[in-house]
Amino acid sequence: MPSVRKEYSTLCLERCRISEYALRRFHEEMLDCRREIYAFEVKLQDEINVDRLLSALPNIERILERQWNLRNIRGEIMEIRIENDRYSCDAI
Repeated sequence: MPSVRKEYSTLCLERCRISEYALRRFHEEMLDCRREIYAFEVKLQDEINVDRLLSALPNIERILERQWNLRNIRGEIMEIRIENDRYSCDAI
């Protein structure tokens, strides 16, 4: 049976509502460089516990009130911003 796995160069999630669990999965993918994720922005499904979401992450550094830098295993830095019901992450 052929693989159904798809490779995406760009995947737009801006209209998707996403859970805290899904954000944890994105973090795992970014940290381990399993996927090349350069940027994404989503609307949060429900209110999230930011401390719980980010506390288990190695190489996380708080920059501002709602902004953090996350360094992956290659040393690349992703900037995370959480404001109201929006979550964004961009390579810097």
